[in-house]
Amino acid sequence: MPEHRNVSPGSMKPVFIIILAVLVLAVLSLVKPFTTIKAGHVGVATLFGKPDKEELQQGFHFINPLKKIIEIDCREKELTLNEVGVPSQDQLTTQVDITVKWRVDKSKAAEAYEQTGDAAALERTHLVPSFRSLIREAGKSVIRAEDFYKDDVQSSMQKKIEEGLQESMPQKGILIDGVLMRQVELPRAVKDGVVEKKRQEQRAEQQK
Repeated sequence: MPEHRNVSPGSMKPVFIIILAVLVLAVLSLVKPFTTIKAGHVGVATLFGKPDKEELQQGFHFINPLKKIIEIDCREKELTLNEVGVPSQDQLTTQVDITVKWRVDKSKAAEAYEQTGDAAALERTHLVPSFRSLIREAGKSVIRAEDFYKDDVQSSMQKKIEEGLQESMPQKGILIDGVLMRQVELPRAVKDGVVEKKRQEQRAEQQK
């Protein structure tokens, strides 16, 4: 007759513990009662579409498993507008390439997300229109199109644009770190005139 061996309750404990641990890990992987926010980002937790008022800073967090986490990139970004037409007081339009350095305000990310959306939406909805408007407004102080080549004129425009953005953007959750004019393309007629003027100056210098 075959020999029957009794399995003691003690020998079942390790197997039970392993099974229980596997089940717990499986449940945790499904419900995810925790999250990790990457460096340079903040998290906005939403429950059924409604965002929390407090942001989750970078690092590990235990959360309500029913909440969805949206990560907002708060690192510095660059927005460059190319060939923006800027009219000067002589009614001529100069094309400029100009860059603004900006980032999402970590302390207002949740409010900004609720009102507008993520970083891309903030840029598209608030920063781009204001940036374009301020560029053209700053150009009104330039007397002649050829003055755009002057360092002091460029510095003055950059300062006016930066100050305008720093005044209007923080309330939208956007911080401005700097404005830089990269390229100036004068109207063709003015550009040809400037080149010819330089040639005449060079010829006069040679004659001397």
